[in-house]
Amino acid sequence: IREGADYKLRVTALNIAGEGPPGETEPVTVAEPKEPPTVELDVSVKQGVQILAGQTLRLPATVTGRPHPTIVWTLEDGEIDKERVVIENVGPSSVLSIKNALRKDHGRYVITATNESGSKSAATRAEIFDVPGPVT
Repeated sequence: IREGADYKLRVTALNIAGEGPPGETEPVTVAEPKEPPTVELDVSVKQGVQILAGQTLRLPATVTGRPHPTIVWTLEDGEIDKERVVIENVGPSSVLSIKNALRKDHGRYVITATNESGSKSAATRAEIFDVPGPVT
């Protein structure tokens, strides 16, 4: 069976009383089922993340949908530093990582998945604690 091809089916009913006469369907087109995206943050980060500066910030999520959605991570309170952020999308898994996180990496991170059936987002807050700077 090939996607996009048209097929006619012949159906026969069968029960305890015997077999009924065959019937033919209208042409049926094979199509991949479509599902809107779902986004689920890992339970370890759903309620927010608190780490010390210098540690790795890791935000894992699971994304599903048909066709597989495009995935975009954003930082609501600022801009993601593209030189320091690594985003790995493998199968249904999407992980945003920042090695040696800095205090400026704090904020509300939003993952958005989009396909032709819709869009879905999830968000979590990251707090990065560091030694206070000098008093001015």
